[in-house]
Amino acid sequence: MSLRFRNASRIVAVTSMAVAVLLSAASPASATSINAYMMDTFPYHSFPPTAPYWSTGANAVQVFGQGSLGCITTGINQSQGALEGSTGQWVQAGYQTATEIAPQSGCGTLAAYESEIYNIANYMKSIANVSTKWGGFVLNEEPGYDFKAADLESLNLYTQSVMDTVPGLGWYWVEGQPNGWDLATYSTILESSWPSSEAYTSSMVNAINVEANSYGHNVNMLTIENQSTYPWDDYVWVANQVVGYNWNNCTWGCGSYFDDQYVYPYW
Repeated sequence: MSLRFRNASRIVAVTSMAVAVLLSAASPASATSINAYMMDTFPYHSFPPTAPYWSTGANAVQVFGQGSLGCITTGINQSQGALEGSTGQWVQAGYQTATEIAPQSGCGTLAAYESEIYNIANYMKSIANVSTKWGGFVLNEEPGYDFKAADLESLNLYTQSVMDTVPGLGWYWVEGQPNGWDLATYSTILESSWPSSEAYTSSMVNAINVEANSYGHNVNMLTIENQSTYPWDDYVWVANQVVGYNWNNCTWGCGSYFDDQYVYPYW
């Protein structure tokens, strides 16, 4: 297991398309400890707006690349060049930053996604502040995107090998659908990632809790759909349904994070 995974604190995340919070499986998460968040923006777009239920701006930027490799449906450039260039700009400017990719079999092959991950990571090695400001990748991996579980397991192991060559903090989160797989399969997909499980329904929350207690992935970057109706749009309420503790990492200021993926409307 990677030293990065063993030694790292963990994260919480929220989104306006989806909200994410990182937790561990010892007790209900302490939502009151959440004091920082990461939020989406498209490549080369402006700093994201303040998250719902929050009074201050994001502590970290998540460059949104769900439409990369031929699945660009928004009219906004989410190519590899745009993702690495925008990520590099935010990091060079001193912002805590992550890069989101959603592997989809209808958009590219497994080899194409491996190449994209390798090229972005290799580009980031030359960027000032990379060791402290780039958190790495957020891989949005869902069964509806039609890669087989074995493909995602392979991709995540590959991502680990790539990120092991990047200096400093950088690693990767898996934003997964916990009730979309049997839990043993889901646990294997997570590998040594910082999990970022989606928590949009009671079924998802139950799967997160059972997986954490049964398979030991007891820290989660909980993704919360804050465009849902209350209470599922409220990261404090949702966080309190999940066992564990919020991820934090003192390279990013020791804050307890959630991740707000608010990318619509386009700003």
